[in-house]
Amino acid sequence: MEQTQAQQRLKEAAEEGDINGLYSCIKEDPHILDGIDDIPFVDSPLHTAASVGHTHFALEMMNLKPSFTEKLNPEGLTPLDLALRNGYLITVRRLVNFDKELIRVKGREMLTPLHHVAEKGHTDLLAEFLCACPESIMDLTIRDETAVHIAVKNFQLQAFKVLLGWLRRTQRLHVLNRDDDEGNSVLHIAVSTLQPQIVKLLVKESYTKKNKNTKNLEGLTARDMAARLDPSAAKTQIEKILRQAGALKSPSLAGSSDSSLSTKLSLADFLRSPERLLEKTVKIYNQSGKLTKEVWNATLVVAVLVATSTFQAILNPPGGVNRDNNNQLTNNINATISTASTTNTNHFNISIFTHPTNTTNNPLYYFTYTKLFFQLYYYNTICFLFSIATIMAALPFRLSSVPLFCSLWFMIISYGCSFKLISPSPSNSDLTTFLLGLFVQFGQSVLVLSPYIRLIFGVLKYICTSAFRLQRKRLKMLQLCLEGVHPKKSY
Repeated sequence: MEQTQAQQRLKEAAEEGDINGLYSCIKEDPHILDGIDDIPFVDSPLHTAASVGHTHFALEMMNLKPSFTEKLNPEGLTPLDLALRNGYLITVRRLVNFDKELIRVKGREMLTPLHHVAEKGHTDLLAEFLCACPESIMDLTIRDETAVHIAVKNFQLQAFKVLLGWLRRTQRLHVLNRDDDEGNSVLHIAVSTLQPQIVKLLVKESYTKKNKNTKNLEGLTARDMAARLDPSAAKTQIEKILRQAGALKSPSLAGSSDSSLSTKLSLADFLRSPERLLEKTVKIYNQSGKLTKEVWNATLVVAVLVATSTFQAILNPPGGVNRDNNNQLTNNINATISTASTTNTNHFNISIFTHPTNTTNNPLYYFTYTKLFFQLYYYNTICFLFSIATIMAALPFRLSSVPLFCSLWFMIISYGCSFKLISPSPSNSDLTTFLLGLFVQFGQSVLVLSPYIRLIFGVLKYICTSAFRLQRKRLKMLQLCLEGVHPKKSY
């Protein structure tokens, strides 16, 4: 009975936001919070405080019992869910600042707070949640819906624009092509719910363009779903948008090279078929991508050491530098001159340089030195270029990394210039410098012509449509196997 009264007083303290009352209850029964935590589904004091907007009490409770933040009440709601549903946005923001992972806690029907704000159209909170916890965009409900699906299903145009802008800026547009449990993509849903504005925005995106003719589990494309709609102005507008975007109906897909689904490929068919060379290459690349951060750091350190030592070797080759130029002073005599007096003795170290006496008159010596020098140069250059390539591969390809990539290219150029200056035979160094220049120009051309490379690959893909389509299906199946994802349909 006394235990029940203590819990009642704790509940009243939570309803009033009385932190002193909380500690009075703890003083009476130090295990009172543990008893509540042992109940699987319960309205904890944190649930009560969050539901009425007592922010300070809620934060104090989170500090004492962090496990309450992920606990569900009998209705399947978390404390953050209750604060959201009751409109206490200040409490919501403070709770999220305390622990950003609360955005991903799944409640009833596996709905997260991100799903809720997308459903209700709270654009400010939606943007804050996405920036605070980017991975929350991948959370799915029991219907395999993302926050994008939910925003479109609930006619939240502004919330969809926020999601689309964030996906575009964070390079996560592939989320648009995720299917729900009925195989419907966001484009399918936008068409079936008569939302031409969203359809128009979707067909402009590159990821949606590539998959504008995908079918759901009923075998319908977006164009098929548009044809089934009741006559209206919105239907006419949607059909016009899809037709201009090149979307096709299912009967047209059978003979169309634009469809990625004209030939079904089930997972069983894929596993029964022989493994191809391209698939083996993808596996190797996939394994390299799973290297730990420590391994990548160690690889980068070794590559930097190799690049440093090889660059230093070309500046100071073993044995010094000899040239066939008579103006170059290479031989030297070291001498020490001492002067003595009654008071002190002085010592001077002097290096006297003379013209070479044997290197220009001894063809055998000159030929041997030149040959060994160029052997050193070629082997040294191979190590140097491989180390630079490794450094480039280890660096993340981002806008902030562009100055580093440029610095590495200029480093390669300076390497070639250094060799030309110290080469024992300027005539022989011209060829090597020319080849090194070709390597540098090739790299620069790749950077400059990168926008056109995509166009060239597009043309090749168009020419070899059938082969590429089959390979794309097989690679998609391989990726599903590597990631352990169960495919919902044939590809």
